[in-house]
Amino acid sequence: MRLLFTSWAWPSHLHPMIPLAWAARLAGHDVLVAGQPAIVPEICAAGLPAARIGTDVDLAALIPNMPAAPSRARAADRPADRPVEHPLAIFTAMAGAMLPGLTELVERWRPDVIVHEPTTYAAPIVAVRAGLPHVRHLWGVDFPQTLRRWEAEALAPLAERAGVAVPDPRGAFTIDPCPPGLQLEPDGPRQAVRHVPYNRDAIWPGPLPRNSGRPRVCVTWGSVLGRYGGGGSDAARVVAAVAKLGVDVVVTVAARDRAGFGAVPDNVVLLEHAPLAQLLPGCAAIVSPGGGGTFMTAVVQGVPQVICPGVPDQKLNASQLAKAGAAIDLGSPDPDDSLIRDAVERLLEEPSFASRAGVLRAEAEAAPSPTEVLSHLSRIGDQA
Repeated sequence: MRLLFTSWAWPSHLHPMIPLAWAARLAGHDVLVAGQPAIVPEICAAGLPAARIGTDVDLAALIPNMPAAPSRARAADRPADRPVEHPLAIFTAMAGAMLPGLTELVERWRPDVIVHEPTTYAAPIVAVRAGLPHVRHLWGVDFPQTLRRWEAEALAPLAERAGVAVPDPRGAFTIDPCPPGLQLEPDGPRQAVRHVPYNRDAIWPGPLPRNSGRPRVCVTWGSVLGRYGGGGSDAARVVAAVAKLGVDVVVTVAARDRAGFGAVPDNVVLLEHAPLAQLLPGCAAIVSPGGGGTFMTAVVQGVPQVICPGVPDQKLNASQLAKAGAAIDLGSPDPDDSLIRDAVERLLEEPSFASRAGVLRAEAEAAPSPTEVLSHLSRIGDQA
């Protein structure tokens, strides 16, 4: 079977698909991963064969204009120099940039199935044009489901360019790594898969300092959004606020951000590019903006979360996890230090948060492995 995986140039949308792509390769299937030039290094770093398609889009210009929520913002609520954007504007821009190259690749390579992250809207258009089945692969809570009402309108011009009717972006089914107790009510066929954290080139730092007997709290501000001016709070300020609680704090940061922390208290350990899945065991809580990779890694590790969400998918992650009883949603990317400390104290003092996080971890561990999910892809590939 030939499997084509594809994502627009956002690493945290690509990363959740990598374990399935590797499972397919190890099972003897032909695998190719296609993306815009900017994401090709991420594909190659994963040791997977890459296809460079389309052109890059200036994300730094698009991201500041994203609506604050998945709805049309009223013009009166926005500065004059920030036009009202369609809720899917950033995704349709990516789809337009990818469409010609992905069309050509599919015609030449002829995959049996296309697997795509859910906002790579070029994939369902190209799949319908080629008469191939396609499958969505979520990165966590199904944020694109909240955009469903705008998809037909947004995809119509792209479908017209390709000479096809507007496709159903949900495809044959959705591969879902999110535990049921955390996910939205499904709006189409789902196939659960166990979330396997992927950390690219992260390096295990070795054993952390000997446990002091104090609770250990992890703080991370993600690795992607901050590159484009969407990082929210000053991570150094958040770390300082948490450290004042007298807990042990472990922080994983990108090398480019290390200098911004300066000197840190004795109860803080700073680690560059450390794999989060290896840091979280032994942690009693994590503080972050709630981006997909961090959020899901903490979920599968059973660690309660304090989330300071900024962009819409982070807000949905925070809301769902708070409803499930495993997080405190601070509702803002820039909460006051006192709110951060109060939230961490609650997670440490109230056992219900750890208990609920443990329930979600058990649900995640019960899901089929990526290898087991391959049979479902083979079935739809054979039927095509």
